[in-house]
Amino acid sequence: MNKLNAPLFLFLEGAVAVSTQFIYLRQVIPHVGSSVIVTSVVISFFLAALAAGYKFGGNVSKMHDIKLSKNLLTAGILLSITASTFFADAIFQLSNGDPTLNTLVILPLYLIVGMMPVVYLLGQTIPLLINYIDENQTASEKGGDALFFSTIGNVVGGLVSTVILMYVFGVGATILINSIALIVLSIMLNKRDVETILKISFAMVIPIMIYVSYDLNRYVHTNAYANYEVAHMQDSKKNGKYFLLNNSYASKIDDEGSSFAYIEFIKKMMFEIYNLHKKEILVLGAGGFSLSWQLNNNENHFTYVDIDPNIVKVASRYFLPDQKVKGSFVADDARAFLKSRPEDKWDAILIDLYSSKYDSPWHLSSRQFFLEVKSHLKPETMVFINVLTRTNFSSEYSRNLDSTIRASFDFCTANFVSTKNVIEPETINIVYTCFANEIKPKIYVDDNTRLSVDNFLEKNL
Repeated sequence: MNKLNAPLFLFLEGAVAVSTQFIYLRQVIPHVGSSVIVTSVVISFFLAALAAGYKFGGNVSKMHDIKLSKNLLTAGILLSITASTFFADAIFQLSNGDPTLNTLVILPLYLIVGMMPVVYLLGQTIPLLINYIDENQTASEKGGDALFFSTIGNVVGGLVSTVILMYVFGVGATILINSIALIVLSIMLNKRDVETILKISFAMVIPIMIYVSYDLNRYVHTNAYANYEVAHMQDSKKNGKYFLLNNSYASKIDDEGSSFAYIEFIKKMMFEIYNLHKKEILVLGAGGFSLSWQLNNNENHFTYVDIDPNIVKVASRYFLPDQKVKGSFVADDARAFLKSRPEDKWDAILIDLYSSKYDSPWHLSSRQFFLEVKSHLKPETMVFINVLTRTNFSSEYSRNLDSTIRASFDFCTANFVSTKNVIEPETINIVYTCFANEIKPKIYVDDNTRLSVDNFLEKNL
């Protein structure tokens, strides 16, 4: 190691370190969602491990390049194992699907066992490499340069890993690339030791085997947003398949053209009860695009909005029977999409927004968001909201969300589509049907005849 190589290694370490944070954050989304709480826990544990790495890396007094080489090799191997989908799935299976246990116990356990050892080893890089920065510089200049090159690496690594690697190649391949990068850096530091080079080269087989044997066989596609699977129906008289997103059943189509009960309920409400015809329908959250499949004579136009631009390609290729989405598609965040089109209005809107079965993005469940949706409804039109909940309004979440929805629209009904979800028995679907009108309801009381008069007018006019 010489003073010319030190900035390069600091830059590359910084890139891999922040990429590692995004990788582990991405791997927990299918199990605990992407709420602010989950994100803050991941970042806090990451920073704690980084701080420990800074502290103990500064205690190394000699053979800094050999220590760094061993750290990078170990980190590369650990990253390939503990960041893999196989390892994450195995750890979170300990909770038997209990979301509370997942968040409070299994998530910290996974981060302590999986992420923190890798970050701890990478965190030692800065204090170790400071010893190879120009000796004519002062301590503050060395520290400033080390943090500068490492932080620039953080910036580049964060953008490249999420915008390019996960998007183009998928999460598994991103883990593979980062693991191999760490191992290659270790080889560069130990190029004089032939035996060590052979051992390190053999270690590169580990991440490759994990990626090829698990991720490629299980998922039809992965990226920064989701893991996609397609599963065929079993134990059923009907033929069909499920479309899974982040371990959650996003859609279903059987040989009769039917989907999940809540989708069939919404179809009936839209096209039979309210007889929507030649209307503009907005769907926030594409799922499997099953709302418009097999609807050939309604002449409605569907606009699907989903944050993942790849969902059209995946659903068309692996899920939809005719390999075609019936309607137009916009890749965007639902709230950002609505704000970007302040003048656009629709005849009906469906909100079906989940990043996993346990989590709906917080900014897409607030009163401000629902009021934004309401402003895009034409007069006397409706919005349908799918809510996936575990209890019969017995939790604060279900009661507060119910109050939020009702406070945002003029009138809403809540329909329990099923008391038991066959696919995920611990959950039920509630479909809210809300209307945009300015009619303010009144309360019926004993001392007037308003109820009788209103009832007569409804039946006879």
